[in-house]
Amino acid sequence: QGASNAERFDYVMNFLKRMAGNEYVGFSNATFQSERESGDRNFAIGYYLKEKKCFPDGTDMTSVLDFYFQLCSIEVTCESASVMAATLANGGICPITGERVLSPEAVRNTLSLMHSCSMYDFSGQFAFHVGLPAKSGVAGGILLVVPNVMGIMCWSPPLDKMGNSVRGIQFCTDLVELFNFHNYDNLKHFAKKHDPRREGGDQWFFFGPMDYESLQQELALKAPLWKKVAPTESHQDSSTTVVYRMDKVKSVINLLFAAYTGDVSAMRRFALSSVDMEQRDYDSRTALHVAAAEGHTEVVRFLLEACKVNPVSRDRLDPALIRPGRVDLKQYIGNCTHGQLTQMFWRFYPEEPASEADRFAEQALAVHSEISAAQVQGHFLLHKMDPAGSIDNVAQMK
Repeated sequence: QGASNAERFDYVMNFLKRMAGNEYVGFSNATFQSERESGDRNFAIGYYLKEKKCFPDGTDMTSVLDFYFQLCSIEVTCESASVMAATLANGGICPITGERVLSPEAVRNTLSLMHSCSMYDFSGQFAFHVGLPAKSGVAGGILLVVPNVMGIMCWSPPLDKMGNSVRGIQFCTDLVELFNFHNYDNLKHFAKKHDPRREGGDQWFFFGPMDYESLQQELALKAPLWKKVAPTESHQDSSTTVVYRMDKVKSVINLLFAAYTGDVSAMRRFALSSVDMEQRDYDSRTALHVAAAEGHTEVVRFLLEACKVNPVSRDRLDPALIRPGRVDLKQYIGNCTHGQLTQMFWRFYPEEPASEADRFAEQALAVHSEISAAQVQGHFLLHKMDPAGSIDNVAQMK
């Protein structure tokens, strides 16, 4: 109260950036100008509310509506908005920074509003069929929250007559048909749906021997990530070998996060704890994929030399090892073979015959004694729409 529009706007922007874990949150001046020029309906509603004493005396409606139009012009990406959704799903704690941004009461109230009235005139049907809190926008985005599980942001501009994303609504519907995320799905007896919160099983780890006090300290340090298995009769014996288990989903998350941040010490701890260093996430990405993509050479060297992980595994997002931005780690990953080159060519140009893939591989190996995946990546991107050109100009590959 008493703050200027500029101060209020800065407060909201900083708050949203905290919710997004400092991911991108921007402002579109073009959208702001457009909203203000075409905001007759909003002005009419605003002055009607002022007439009904919904605003304090002396309120400048033009200033209030300008602030509203500014808020309508804030930009996010799917990545940053998904972190905001995850913050709501996580009880107000940002999963990236670990900061508490919202109180539990604020999260509960926000999700209740989202569940009841945030999909325009489709809100009732969405609550009935999907049963999850969400918020749509006329730009084609839908922010979806699965409480205590995850947050999702999808974007597809074509809108239906209600002003919601057509494909976004279909995605949300398909999601709750596959998984038991609907608010009123019976978690125990709805056998036709998957429960990702229970799937995947557990991994077992052996620590010991250690005394009982050390055991409790170890458990306290790893809680809530680790769960203690029911103790044996001799669990207080000083020579007892203690067994723990870690949820497999959390195991993958923590392993890949350590690879993403380049934390070699954490990777060593995982390896010494008998963690499967080649386990994959939902996109079939391993710790090696993540570390290579982020350029963490020490982690890559550790995984290849100490853990002996498979250096040529493929993930769903990057089947040909040609994702833009992949760093050149050929000294650790090795040079491309004839078979890898043909597969990469075929993956990038799926409509080309196998003979062309063979011709590319033969010419590339004839000209270059050493070829890394990053070199091939850059070459294909230069000839993205010209497969013949990628073969004819193979000597120019850098």
